[in-house]
Amino acid sequence: MRVNHTYGRGGAPAYLAAYDVHRAKVFGRCEVTTGITPFMAPVEQLLPDGTGWILSTEDG
Repeated sequence: MRVNHTYGRGGAPAYLAAYDVHRAKVFGRCEVTTGITPFMAPVEQLLPDGTGWILSTEDG
């Protein structure tokens, strides 16, 4: 007997974290998808003016 199950694949959520080296504080957030738009949301939250900062990323 063959049984087929149907389910929707939603993908895995992405956890994005940032570390403030001056204040020794970690900021994190979950996004429902990956890509440039979810990546830029915490960057814009932490660095609103974007001047005078060095941004380093790692694809873990």
